[in-house]
Amino acid sequence: MELEHPDPLRAGHRRRILITGAGGQLGRALQQEFVADDLVALTHTDWDVADPPSNSLLQGGFDLVLHAAAWTDVFERDLAGLKQNGAVLQARIDEIEQRLRR
Repeated sequence: MELEHPDPLRAGHRRRILITGAGGQLGRALQQEFVADDLVALTHTDWDVADPPSNSLLQGGFDLVLHAAAWTDVFERDLAGLKQNGAVLQARIDEIEQRLRR
């Protein structure tokens, strides 16, 4: 397959790169890898990716966008899911116990 641009990432050339999630483990590692480029590294404090980007952020465009932002409250989400599943399971157990008592 032939690409429209033979080198879409422009390796070896200074690029303008946006990294979201720059404060996280992956975001910090990406910053180190692209240190020679014109880097815009945004943490959650700089920009919440759930919101539309500002016009000033979009000015000039980017050659590459590396989206490393992530939801980090995974434990709380999992705990809430376990509690909900536990409640459903307990309701089912109660229902079975009631049937057995009849």
